[in-house]
Amino acid sequence: MDLMCIESPHFGKVLRAPSDSTILGDRTVMAGMLDLQSRYTVTCDYCRQIQTEVLPPMRKVLAQWMSEVCEEQSCEDIVFPCAMNYVDRFLARTDVKKSQLQLLGAVCLLIASKMRTSRPLALEALVYYTDYSVTAEELKVSFAQLLLP
Repeated sequence: MDLMCIESPHFGKVLRAPSDSTILGDRTVMAGMLDLQSRYTVTCDYCRQIQTEVLPPMRKVLAQWMSEVCEEQSCEDIVFPCAMNYVDRFLARTDVKKSQLQLLGAVCLLIASKMRTSRPLALEALVYYTDYSVTAEELKVSFAQLLLP
């Protein structure tokens, strides 16, 4: 008897690729990763130097909201910190109006879930979690703008 997809013994499990000891044991790979890390690390106090409307307490509220969305959607553990990293990197180079902050957070959650998981967040779910203050079309446009600065 054939099983349906939903009846598969692996349904609902997160599948991960095995570790590659050749890459993980290579010192040049680690050196390259450290070089990339220094290039993409936020080094300035962007709330004072770049942002004109966004203040640290607003970032905190955004982070709490993003964390709650991840928890409600049962996202993998890597999604929230990855999304916050994207938020911080964007805020460190672009002045954002406070009215657009939740849109930025939603887009960063979308990108992080697409990059880091096999089941990305749905646009409709993100629209719902913003209490319909953003549309799916705004998410799509901002998604493209964030990826192609």
